[in-house]
Amino acid sequence: MTPEMCSGLSEHTMYTEAVQRLVEQEEKDEFDRAMYISAIKDLLEIIHEVDRKVLAGKTGPHLMHLLIGWLYRQPEEFVGIMEQREQHALIIVAPWGVLLKYMESSWLRKGWSKHVVSRVSATLREGLQPCIEFPLRKAQQAG
Repeated sequence: MTPEMCSGLSEHTMYTEAVQRLVEQEEKDEFDRAMYISAIKDLLEIIHEVDRKVLAGKTGPHLMHLLIGWLYRQPEEFVGIMEQREQHALIIVAPWGVLLKYMESSWLRKGWSKHVVSRVSATLREGLQPCIEFPLRKAQQAG
């Protein structure tokens, strides 16, 4: 693993853990907080699994089941509030959006990461914009 790869995984992990702390502190509804924490913990596992696959040279279609699977494993309630643009749900989706860059080996999937993260950014209220600086920066980087 190169230092750059270690740094990327470490940065992504640290950012996602910071999202978890933010949700733990700010989310008042106990049910929603538990649902968000579960989604974040699952996402952290996906980040590490994607890293293992990428190090083994497996990108693109080799990651589809992991990345799209994360979204499908979320409860209907999470997907519903995400579609309603609930702020904490969107902040959780942003680091997942960054992972979509690893599937952009096909022209069909080019730009998914940038699209997801930019839509999250456009929907977040102004005070939460700093919370997604990492995903915005990563989604904008050339793949």
